[in-house]
Amino acid sequence: YELNDGESKLGQGKSYAMGGDLRTSTAESKVPSPEKQVAKKDAAIEDLEKQLEKLNHDLEEAKEDEDKAKKKAEKLKKENEELEDEVKALKQTLKDHDASMPDGSQGFEFGKRIFQCLQEPPGVGYRFTPQFSDKNKDGSGPAFPEVFEADAVCHGPQAMFVHCTTGRGWLPLTDPKGSKLLFKHIGKTEDVDLSKWQFNDGEEASERSRPGWFAAGNTAK
Repeated sequence: YELNDGESKLGQGKSYAMGGDLRTSTAESKVPSPEKQVAKKDAAIEDLEKQLEKLNHDLEEAKEDEDKAKKKAEKLKKENEELEDEVKALKQTLKDHDASMPDGSQGFEFGKRIFQCLQEPPGVGYRFTPQFSDKNKDGSGPAFPEVFEADAVCHGPQAMFVHCTTGRGWLPLTDPKGSKLLFKHIGKTEDVDLSKWQFNDGEEASERSRPGWFAAGNTAK
């Protein structure tokens, strides 16, 4: 039999105790120090503050964009209302005009019409006003077989004149005596196949501006 001397167990107990101390020391070494824990939390807080700052910045930009959009919408709404008022006023003016026209003349408004020049080159010169003496001498008037569009008619001191939509001026339908027709009425613009006609563009005026074109003998043209 092996006698128990008490020493071996004490040694073993001490060894076990020492082993326990070693394990406890190793576990404690894995826990971060309080300073490191505080530093980590500070870093996390700083990161969250940066995210919050960015979100606030994005929110401010979104509010600015919303304000701009509202202002633009209000401006467009105001412009639309002004245009609607203008359309209403024009419709009322047209209605008043139609009401003031003599009975039976409704539907025969001048509107816009196409006229063809019957005068061979150099053609017929524009007038600044519906009178022969107020001539535009740039030589840009139409000549046969050119056509132009008119949007108004006026009886001048000597003849009937029509106004060209190009803004270049007025053109007489006849000579001052009314004995020679200078232009022929083709029809309303919407009823005419414009592709079949040659328009006067006022740019190729070399033939109509040649010497002698503005001589006294040509004042009727």
